[in-house]
Amino acid sequence: MSWFSDKRSSTVRMTVVPHRESTWPMLAGWLAAALAIGLLAFWLGRRQAAVDLDHLAALEDQHRTLHAEVEEARNQLVDRELAFDIDRQASIALQETIKELRDDVAELRKEVALYKSLMAPSSLERGLRIADFELTPADRDGAYQYRLLLTQVAQARNWVEGGVKVMVEGSSAENAGQVLSLTELGHDGKYPLPYRFRYFQDLAGIVVLPDGFQPARVSITADPKGRGKLLERTFEWEVAQD
Repeated sequence: MSWFSDKRSSTVRMTVVPHRESTWPMLAGWLAAALAIGLLAFWLGRRQAAVDLDHLAALEDQHRTLHAEVEEARNQLVDRELAFDIDRQASIALQETIKELRDDVAELRKEVALYKSLMAPSSLERGLRIADFELTPADRDGAYQYRLLLTQVAQARNWVEGGVKVMVEGSSAENAGQVLSLTELGHDGKYPLPYRFRYFQDLAGIVVLPDGFQPARVSITADPKGRGKLLERTFEWEVAQD
């Protein structure tokens, strides 16, 4: 019995362990492939980056060139606009100068005609003449500056004197045929207007029209002192612009 027990105790126990092959070669292969792919990707990235940098530099050069061309075109446009403005202003100034010269010529011709009538009376009617009447705007609404020119045409020009009445004919809402004298139009001096001259004389003043009055014509009557004959002349109400 004891022998049997000793025999069982001496029995060797064995365990089956499966055989496993090493994975290091496979991992090394995968690592080498990944490294190669990474190096290839890095090289391609560097190459692409270099290409992109060259393209970016070319684009920047092109942008600078285009910017310079745009600035040059803008400067040329500004110069042309400035030249156009100068030419336009010069043209306007020239037209204004021509207009002023024409007005001056017309005024000079008018004055020459006056002086010719004074210095060569043989071709004109002799005696006192109401030569001209002119209206221009004054510095307030409804007010006008008037200028009346009297001349004397004679071989021997003695002094002539007398008085002049100025009447403005027109209409209003209350009166269709209204006639107003200078005393009713703001004149507060001596009336009739006195004159005394040998060759010519200007009489000037201001008339102020009442509200609602529409002037049509101006009637002028000159009364030569001591000669008995009244001289009359009518002018249309025409206001000359300055």
